[in-house]
Amino acid sequence: MRMKDTNPIQGWIYRNGIRPALAAGLIAAGIVATVVLSQPAQYRDEIRILSAGNLSADEAQALATTPGVAARAVTLPALSGYNLSAAVFFRGASVEQLLEDGLLRLSVRDTDPGRAAGRALTWAQALCAAATAGSATAGAGCYDPNPVAPGKLDNFLGWKLLTAFLLGAVLGYGGAWGKARWNKKENASMAKKKPVKSNGGETAQALIRKLKTGKARIGVIGLGYVGLPLVDVFGRAGFSVVGIDVDANKIEALRKGKSYIEDVPSARIAALVRKGALHATTDFSIVETLDALSICVPTPLRKTGDPDLSFIVNVTEEIAKYLHPGMVIVLESTSYPGTTREIMLPKCEAHGLKVGRDLFLAFSPERVDPGRTDWTTVNTPKVIGGITPACLEVALAYYGRAIDELVPVSSAEAAEMTKLLENTFRAVNIGLVNEIAIICDRLGLDVWEVIEAAATKPFGYMKFTPGPGLGGHCIPIDPLYLSWKLKAVNYNARFIELASEINTNMPRYVVGKVQDALNKQRKSINGSRILVLGVAYKPNVSDLRESPALDVIGLLRQKGAVVEYHDPYVPEIRHESIQLKSVPDLESAIGKADCVVITTNHDSYSWKKILAQSRLIVDTRNALGDDGRDSEKVVRL
Repeated sequence: MRMKDTNPIQGWIYRNGIRPALAAGLIAAGIVATVVLSQPAQYRDEIRILSAGNLSADEAQALATTPGVAARAVTLPALSGYNLSAAVFFRGASVEQLLEDGLLRLSVRDTDPGRAAGRALTWAQALCAAATAGSATAGAGCYDPNPVAPGKLDNFLGWKLLTAFLLGAVLGYGGAWGKARWNKKENASMAKKKPVKSNGGETAQALIRKLKTGKARIGVIGLGYVGLPLVDVFGRAGFSVVGIDVDANKIEALRKGKSYIEDVPSARIAALVRKGALHATTDFSIVETLDALSICVPTPLRKTGDPDLSFIVNVTEEIAKYLHPGMVIVLESTSYPGTTREIMLPKCEAHGLKVGRDLFLAFSPERVDPGRTDWTTVNTPKVIGGITPACLEVALAYYGRAIDELVPVSSAEAAEMTKLLENTFRAVNIGLVNEIAIICDRLGLDVWEVIEAAATKPFGYMKFTPGPGLGGHCIPIDPLYLSWKLKAVNYNARFIELASEINTNMPRYVVGKVQDALNKQRKSINGSRILVLGVAYKPNVSDLRESPALDVIGLLRQKGAVVEYHDPYVPEIRHESIQLKSVPDLESAIGKADCVVITTNHDSYSWKKILAQSRLIVDTRNALGDDGRDSEKVVRL
């Protein structure tokens, strides 16, 4: 696990306190202001703060005799605790010479004696910085239009400046040392008192040790597109993992070492089963033997558009029977802000356990993108928010052994809102580009040309593409969870609801395109044979969840079309009234179809061949590219 390092300056202030350094700076400011304002006008032409770079006495003397530089070298004895061995006072050196020698740190030019106070402030700031650093070797000098020849150092101003610097440094170090001694004494005094048990206390620390050493036993409830990859990741991190699901078919497959998710190869599942690192079951009583538990169950919408939290409620009530001290439970299922605290927390505490003391509860949103290989469960940064600070600490230890980067946030609600922001961002932008597609159609413009041209801007633009609607387990649903929650506080999430309205109506818009295209060929949609190509919600996966192709098929059938489909990843559809199997012979089906509707652009399709064999195509994904743009039998979104 990787987390951001602490700033070293913040660390120094935390250890020693800033007040000693500030006190030293103020004292030095007063001394320097008095000195500068009391000097004759001839010394007010220019002030420079220089660095002598920890010079030895010999080095300082050699530097003092550098051609073109009139200077005085003062040898100081080594002081314990300071890196100050010599100070050099320059008179008459040009700015160019000082820059060339790498000595000039600060130069203030002012021929008006009335602005001496401003120069004094600049000196004070430099001395304050030196005192705070506590290890500076510095010299200070005054420019004299009539340089004094080398000889006895009789510049009273120089001595005062050196004294001011040393005093500031000593006070800064002395104050910091005194602060540290006081803290040490105070801590020792507190240690003698009766210790106060912190949230989580020994229970949290014992669990953290178990998690960090890999000795904890992990459980994952819900073994779908989110849960099974998580089982795989924890197993490969060295944990003993229990997978829990109510679907007996999934459990049987896992026991045989077989995966049903494309992102998790069967070989990895089989390896975990062979070495005893994975056990799959439908029995929730096994929770009693676990140290950590991740909940990855569905959170769909009801027909009314309200959140359906029945899966979270049922699972929480079931596991509550078997919870015990020294457990961490993390919800990964997407929901509205407050779900973890308002729904899970009371049920977890129903049997006398206290969250934050006996057991630990957190929310960490899943960020799975099925079919993706560059960003996976392991290397996608994971956001985590706890019900209490102790809950967050334990949850970080839980995921820290398996996930590359963790992103802690202040609360479970912040983590819940993070997930909704991510998906609302996509939903709103897809809604925008879908409306742009409709606008371009009305204006007789090619939306795909416009999008590609806009995408050439290297800043301030992010490319989104239109399509037949939204699909997947997150984007079509998650923003509506937020919209629903906001109604409880009398707020109407207008952006979210408008984007949802546009995206939800895209399948109907596509069917309108099909109907218009058939009309141009003097055909009615009623009775026409239509072949839908690709029904998964995105290319190269078998995931049907919320796929817009299902709505397109349903609407076409409502209008009397004879609909078939082909998808190399989805052998059959069983969704509400739709019970279909993928056509076995793609070429034959294309030849019989009055219209081919491309709803998912799988890479395995030969688009040039499909274009050549089809009578009419409605391309909602720009799968045919330039070939489709130039073909009279292709209608593009």
